[in-house]
Amino acid sequence: MKTMLRFTTLLFLALFSLGLQAQISKGGTPLSFTANLKGDYQILEYEQPDMEAVIFQDQINDNDPSRPLRAAVPVSLNLDMMKHASETTIAGKRVWRLGIRVPEARAMAVYYDRFWIPSGGELFLYNENHKQVIGAFTEENNPEEGLFVTELIQGDMVTLEYVQSAEIAVLPSIMIAEVAYGYRFVEMERYADDQTRDPSWWCMINVNCQEGDDWQQEKHGIVRQWMKVPGGYAWCSGSLVNNTSWDLTPYVLTAGHCGEGCSASDLNQWVFYFNYESATCGGSSGPENQTMTGCYKRAADESAGDSGSDFYLLEIKQAIPSSYEPYWNGWDASGTGSVGGVGIHHPSGDIKKISTYTQALQTSTWWNGMPTHWTFEWAPTVNGTSIVQGGSSGSPLFNSDHLIVGDLTGGYQSNSCESPSPVWYGKFSYSWDQMGSTPEVRLKDWLDPGNTGELVLPGTDGNDPIADFSADPSGTSPGGQIQFTDESMGNPESWTWTFEGGDPPTSTEQNPLVTYNNYGVFDVTLTISNTFGSDTEVKHDFIVVGDPPIADFEADVTTISVGEKVDFENLSSGDPTSQVWKFPGGSPFQSHKYDPPLIRYDEPGVYDVQLTVYNDYGSDVEVKHAYITVLGAPQPDFSADTSLVLAGGRVQFMDNTLGEVNTWSWTFQGGTPGTSTEQHPLVSYEIAGTYDVSLEVSGPNGTGDTTKQDFIVVIPPVDADFSCSNTAVIEGSSTSFTDESHGEGIQEWHWQFPGGVPSESNEQNVSQVFYPEAGTYDVSLSVVGPYNEDTELKTGYIRVGNPPEAAFEASALLVEEGQEVDFTDLSQENPTEWLWTFEGGTPGSSSEQNPTGIQWLESGTYDVSLQVSNVFGTDELEVTDYITVSGVGIEGFEETLNIFPNPSDGTFTVDLTGLNEEVESIAILSSTGKLVKMVTPEALQKKVAIAIAEVPVGIYTVKITTDVKVMTQQIQIVK
Repeated sequence: MKTMLRFTTLLFLALFSLGLQAQISKGGTPLSFTANLKGDYQILEYEQPDMEAVIFQDQINDNDPSRPLRAAVPVSLNLDMMKHASETTIAGKRVWRLGIRVPEARAMAVYYDRFWIPSGGELFLYNENHKQVIGAFTEENNPEEGLFVTELIQGDMVTLEYVQSAEIAVLPSIMIAEVAYGYRFVEMERYADDQTRDPSWWCMINVNCQEGDDWQQEKHGIVRQWMKVPGGYAWCSGSLVNNTSWDLTPYVLTAGHCGEGCSASDLNQWVFYFNYESATCGGSSGPENQTMTGCYKRAADESAGDSGSDFYLLEIKQAIPSSYEPYWNGWDASGTGSVGGVGIHHPSGDIKKISTYTQALQTSTWWNGMPTHWTFEWAPTVNGTSIVQGGSSGSPLFNSDHLIVGDLTGGYQSNSCESPSPVWYGKFSYSWDQMGSTPEVRLKDWLDPGNTGELVLPGTDGNDPIADFSADPSGTSPGGQIQFTDESMGNPESWTWTFEGGDPPTSTEQNPLVTYNNYGVFDVTLTISNTFGSDTEVKHDFIVVGDPPIADFEADVTTISVGEKVDFENLSSGDPTSQVWKFPGGSPFQSHKYDPPLIRYDEPGVYDVQLTVYNDYGSDVEVKHAYITVLGAPQPDFSADTSLVLAGGRVQFMDNTLGEVNTWSWTFQGGTPGTSTEQHPLVSYEIAGTYDVSLEVSGPNGTGDTTKQDFIVVIPPVDADFSCSNTAVIEGSSTSFTDESHGEGIQEWHWQFPGGVPSESNEQNVSQVFYPEAGTYDVSLSVVGPYNEDTELKTGYIRVGNPPEAAFEASALLVEEGQEVDFTDLSQENPTEWLWTFEGGTPGSSSEQNPTGIQWLESGTYDVSLQVSNVFGTDELEVTDYITVSGVGIEGFEETLNIFPNPSDGTFTVDLTGLNEEVESIAILSSTGKLVKMVTPEALQKKVAIAIAEVPVGIYTVKITTDVKVMTQQIQIVK
């Protein structure tokens, strides 16, 4: 079972309903541009939407054909522009500027819940690089409801600039409700500094390619629609349509499912883009400033195709400016199928495209059991097979008479450029009067308001016609026929011809064929008319009837040697008034004289001669084929399939010698082979350089040779290579990459940085690539030259980690003279090198990770330090007085001494009552020997209170040093 899909692209915005004025601005330039206004102004930055959540939901929705494709999400602002904007006064004008930034937006539209501008005020909006400017919006744009919207602005920052005279006391009310944060399906690349965009599928053909040559009027009626619909915003296509009153009512026909469920308030904010197309066949952008906003629903298939033809007839709220060059397309409601035509549409909201069909339309159903639709498949053309996709919905289907016969509903979900599928268009004839008997459900009442009964109506641009015509030929002999061609502009509907001396003498055909039987000079008159007026063109003495001349000539000799001359004689009759001689191979090549000068032939060969003679009644041509034979030595010449070749490539040479040749002798400087006697040799070139090629030919009439200097250019291929400023990167930091590729004319660079940010780049040299996570990563660089591509992949090139953090512990901190101490490395982040320093110790240093057997031979307190290193850096830990060496022995606390409470929360008391010696110090040491606190008791103090509540829980050592001995005891700190 195949899934059917309607071709609608949704911009999913949870926005409020707006009543909008037509978005026609005055134009102009912001004052800050013309006055070169410098200085900072307020820029408010808002948090980017949770794009991980947005993208996750898109991945689910995009696979569901019942859901539209989301392109934007809302960001709520609720701010008063005039309270937040920065104000400047210049040249008697007050200027307020306010920037709004939402990071990484591709485009943003601003929505206002209060919009009022006083007389004399102007509002402009522009993007950060000033390439896109819209406005000025003035009091003429003030909506009755106070609600307004301005079109999409490229980039992640939009600036609002309001200007009014300093003499105006009243200020505007510009309350911004929110912005639409566009992140895909918004084609704004012509305003951006990069080329980021979501174009339509690759097979779509621009309307100004060859396929659209015959549809230049009709395309002016096609509109791109940005629509507020339940639950969001969507792209569709539509067309202006004419009506039998010819009053240029701005009716737009689109698909019913485009407007399904829309309220009158929703329709108030539909935006219609006119002439959004590329001027060329290969272009990718077009003007986006010809817009209208707001419309009324006049009639619709409320089932959106489920039980009808899926049509929606709208009326734009205001008259369309003539500067938009609108065209109201004609239609055919007779129900007659066409055997060919086109569809013109805006796929994915992209520039205007054209698709062609050449098969007969077939009556079908959109799964509703009724004959409501046309179906067919698209045909290949000179530029490929253009189809339709999301955003094309509602676009018109034209028949071979350039009239609308349907509007697009959709096709199979599997439709693609690689595998185009059939499409379905709702029948115009079914929408005409088959959906019901009331105006709300059919087209007839709106497009034939006078009930004329017309079922076929041509289109119009609403202008008076301009008469013009041509004739082929403009002179003839008696009894000859002349084809007249109407070249009038303005879509004439009737033609009245008058042919003086012609048969017939009058005609109402558009392009009549007329016979002239009598000699003479005659006038021709054409009068044309359409609904909007008429025009007459008279061309006096336009047709001349008489006897044409008869061309003839001869030469004094027809076989000569190279370098000799031929004398030609004109033997034409009928009094020619002018002539043109052509002498291929001769010099001169052409002559306009009655009897030409002597013609010299310098190249051997067999040549034609042509003479064309003219008078007022016509012309005649005489061609004598193979008339002149020139004998001589062969004239060597050659060509190659290419003169630019990569080293190691091959070149196919072709002999183009003129004349009879028996032998060939080639010489190929730098080539393999270096010589050849073949007529068309194939030669390889291995070494870069510029090389000559020579050819000598021999025949029965002589020998000739030629050398083409620097004919072959052998270029080295591009070879990708690169370097990095630091291949060992600290986690969370960056490094830079430098292109060191070889070869001339490198045009593109494509970097890949797995694990890096950014993960790819097209710059030649990349100054910053961040690596947020530890690991080992590849790096690749692909370069594109004029003639080849190359990729360099360095596997495991980047190592990402952290410098080590030094830490250690000893097997004992209080030792006797000569006692051995073992040390254990506790460092973090995988050090690879260790350097220990043992003050006073034996040995005094070590490079082992866990040195053992370290001794101190004299009593005292000694420092210990450890320096650790890895590829990411170095760290050093030095612990002062870490090792205490006593010559009198290390003792535990005497029974008369006490620490309480133990365990402790960090506050405890050392009771020295039972100690008779003088206490020099009390030290608290961590498990790694780090001094936490040192206390010197007062003389005769027997109870010493100590507080170390801020330390982590664990086991700590209390060391009491007296004038004769050292004592230690452990205390447990708990919380």
